Amino acid sequence: LLVRYNDHPISVGWFRFFSLLVGILWLKFLSFLKVINPTLATFVLAMIQIVKDVKYLALILVMVILAFGDMFHILIRIDETACPVNPDPNNDENPFCKTGLSYLDVYAQILGNFDYGSFLGHPTTIILFIVMTLFGTIIYLNIL
Repeated sequence: LLVRYNDHPISVGWFRFFSLLVGILWLKFLSFLKVINPTLATFVLAMIQIVKDVKYLALILVMVILAFGDMFHILIRIDETACPVNPDPNNDENPFCKTGLSYLDVYAQILGNFDYGSFLGHPTTIILFIVMTLFGTIIYLNIL
């Protein structure tokens, strides 16, 4: 897919690369400021240490998101009313009908977006929703 920029065709992949590059440049600028200002250096070094300490917790969080995303996807996908074979393009589809959206919706719900309307069709999904929110709470309380 090509995009025209100043009358030059550029691949969309380059824009994705440039967006990542801009983020990396901002991080390099932050490390440059760390050298200039000792107070800022303390905060930057603290952030680096926090990221190192949270890596195992993040691994557990990813595993919980994948597990609950798969469980909800499997349970809700078989329901014809929640996930019709030929969905209406004008109607919002249940996020658990697609695997990728299932993971994203579980992540959003663990962060606090409690839209439980997707789970009302089956009692098992309601129980899984409660267990998932408990797991999310335990994971985030461990950060403190």
